[in-house]
Amino acid sequence: MNRSIMKIRYWLWCVLIVCCACGSHTKKAVLDREQFTALLIDMHTTDGLLSINRGYTVEKEKKNYTYYNGIFEKYGITKADFDSCMYFYASQPQLFSDIYNVVIDTLSRRVTVEERVLQKLRANDSVNFYKGPDTLVIDTFPFNYRYVVDSIQPGNYKFNVMVRFDTLDAGKNNRISACFISADDKDTLKVRDIKLIADTLEHRYQWSQYADSVYSRLEICFLDADNLQKLKYRRAVLWDITLFKPYTAPSKINRLQLSLPRERGKEKRAVRKIK
Repeated sequence: MNRSIMKIRYWLWCVLIVCCACGSHTKKAVLDREQFTALLIDMHTTDGLLSINRGYTVEKEKKNYTYYNGIFEKYGITKADFDSCMYFYASQPQLFSDIYNVVIDTLSRRVTVEERVLQKLRANDSVNFYKGPDTLVIDTFPFNYRYVVDSIQPGNYKFNVMVRFDTLDAGKNNRISACFISADDKDTLKVRDIKLIADTLEHRYQWSQYADSVYSRLEICFLDADNLQKLKYRRAVLWDITLFKPYTAPSKINRLQLSLPRERGKEKRAVRKIK
């Protein structure tokens, strides 16, 4: 059983022990069984659903009831009313246990649904959108390989590549550039250039960029340079090239959307067209 559900059961029995020791303080509960059950479900959902692992005791939970004021307002009760309900139902252990069985079952079903949704969303984590050559060997003049990914879907893309020069490269501002482009070619989103180290050691390079529904394709230009036409000889190897669109939480997506430039149509194309 999920550890968080176990903690809910532990919390339940702590309440039962405390409330039964204190005895019932009211003859009638402010909330009926159905309303009280719904309130408890909302409380545990608000408390992080399955992240109730902060080690709270019952007394510490009672001190933090201000955290649930919004829920109390939803049901039209006060903290005192909630305490009264807790004492009323906890004074009837079998009834209280039955209520919490419903609470736990509801939360468990919600978690199962959420896990299925997450598994579906994360299915693309293992899909490499780069379908080009596994290894690029740069040994011609001038070398400029452009790879295009069509049918881009909104999401946060992560690019990785390994690069090693066989000799010290004389290229000025060696880089791998990329940009997302709209279907009408009017809007471009330039990705941060990967600046390459021109020594003879192998290096891993990467970038991450969120693209919204404005863009329909991604163009990646491998080993561009400011003086590309003047390079008489260059030799390098690129391998382990990947482009993934991992699952990103909605809260992070919102932040990434806000980070996009407002006037994207004025950006210059980052990828040099190859004729």
